Amino acid sequence: SMPSDVTLTDVRVVGADGDGFYLSGGTATVTGSSATTGGSGLSLYDTDAVVTGNTFTGNTSYGMKCSSTTLTSCGDNDLSGNGSGEHSGCDDACGMPTDGDTDTDVDTGP
Repeated sequence: SMPSDVTLTDVRVVGADGDGFYLSGGTATVTGSSATTGGSGLSLYDTDAVVTGNTFTGNTSYGMKCSSTTLTSCGDNDLSGNGSGEHSGCDDACGMPTDGDTDTDVDTGP
């Protein structure tokens, strides 16, 4: 079958045995969604994906897993509290910003 375009908006998955979301092929847009207390939050394989503003927390494996995947845009996702870590094979920029002008960290630099 031909790869398809998938859009997930405000979808909630709780306690999945495996991946909360597993997307393979085509293009995917995942926004404002959550996959919590499952195996992994979001797994992407061979996909062009936009992943923004989601919550993938409290899973036993990773918040996000990426393989052979192009992240067109990825950021502002809560990837905290997952057993294996925030992500595997994705981009560190996918998680919540940890530095910037809106926090109390001391910015060192020019």
